[in-house]
Amino acid sequence: MAQNLEEVIGFENMLGMFSDPKGNVPSDFIPAAFLPGAGNTRNVFGNTATYLRSKGNRQTARLIQYGSPSKAAEIKGVDKIPITLLHTSENYTHEYTVLSALQDFTNPARQAWGISELARRNNQLRARVLNLRISCMMSLWRHGKIFFDGDGDLLHTSSNQVVTVDSGIDTDTNTGTCKDIDGNAIRSADWSTAGTKIAAQIKTVKQTALRRTGYPIEIAWYGADILDHLLGNTQLKQVIQGNPTIATQFAAGEIPNGFLGLNWVPIYPAFFEDADGTLRDWFPDDFVVFTPAPSPEWFEWVLGTYAIPTSTQVTDTPMAAAAAMREVFGMFSYAKVLDDPPGIKQVGGDTMLPTLKVPDAIYIMNTVA
Repeated sequence: MAQNLEEVIGFENMLGMFSDPKGNVPSDFIPAAFLPGAGNTRNVFGNTATYLRSKGNRQTARLIQYGSPSKAAEIKGVDKIPITLLHTSENYTHEYTVLSALQDFTNPARQAWGISELARRNNQLRARVLNLRISCMMSLWRHGKIFFDGDGDLLHTSSNQVVTVDSGIDTDTNTGTCKDIDGNAIRSADWSTAGTKIAAQIKTVKQTALRRTGYPIEIAWYGADILDHLLGNTQLKQVIQGNPTIATQFAAGEIPNGFLGLNWVPIYPAFFEDADGTLRDWFPDDFVVFTPAPSPEWFEWVLGTYAIPTSTQVTDTPMAAAAAMREVFGMFSYAKVLDDPPGIKQVGGDTMLPTLKVPDAIYIMNTVA
């Protein structure tokens, strides 16, 4: 059945089309609890926000004599951290042939072609937005930072960066070899060496995390060579061969959850295509990123608002234009009819930021020098 133009390119329909969660960069390997909308998402108005970072307290309460007056306690401070969200908005203009097809209410087949063409371009805009979300999260997992060049294009390294979103991670203690509370390198020997005590290093990461932030390490996001490092390790080889269930799981080509007390997530599928058309892997093969279990206490998505028009037509007064606007959280999409030359301008974008509220809760380890 033919549809009128407002039904096809109207505000509600365009927004619904754009909310489909499928992107084009790999994301299926990411546990759902880390993605937006899984209880770890906070909506704010505009493109700025704050979050509270507690310094924590490891001290115990003092004893006093029963019935004595209470003593003043030293309450550790809470820092208010201001953030500015990332914003993207891109458009595509459909030529008159698409607009004409959408308005051909007497020819359902031709109108269906126009609708499919609109959906095809909408899918491309939507994919770019979702790719940015996933890639920004992966950049935090890789660097603890997100880098952009002067044109607003995402970068896989800090080279040529103009804009940096810095989570505040301590790159001395929480990246590279990573360091324990006493400042000693945790990765004191390469994982590629058969005699390295990998289990002991992982134990130190766990102990250090509890002492440094209080968030226990539960997940290891691992690069392509980590499986071989574990299978080739003298100590761990005996553990694996001595447990038929674990050995069978390793034989399937992945590290089984629960091994060494961690859930293992393969991170080597993560990549994106940069502005030059080059495919960029996010993680070197020897990297492991240790994180706590997903929780908005240490990691959350912050979604801001953006005002978009709810009418497809050009309004004749500022008041009418203001009345035909609506604020949308996160991803948005809308379309406008153009008259010079005739066509349809389709816009899609997002206002968001993946946020490491406790940046030192994660450890980005290079397991081989």
